[in-house]
Amino acid sequence: MCILVFRAVEAGHSETISHLERIAGVYGPEGWKPESPQDICGRILHTCYLGMAVSFYCREKSHMLTLYLTVVDTKLEGDTQSR
Repeated sequence: MCILVFRAVEAGHSETISHLERIAGVYGPEGWKPESPQDICGRILHTCYLGMAVSFYCREKSHMLTLYLTVVDTKLEGDTQSR
């Protein structure tokens, strides 16, 4: 979806630009324009990885996705016991 929005912004679609500024532009400088679909993604999405401490492969895949999308990421340990 971010790719479609980015294409519409590049094409100068005023309604899309207006909606994007209202939704994602409030987190940046005035007159912000996205440089890539990932830039849009990074302003509207937040990922959360809930896994076990021993699941290195899944944790690594989650980290790579976070880097690609440039989103804020939170990691939680699902197997941590509280006392």
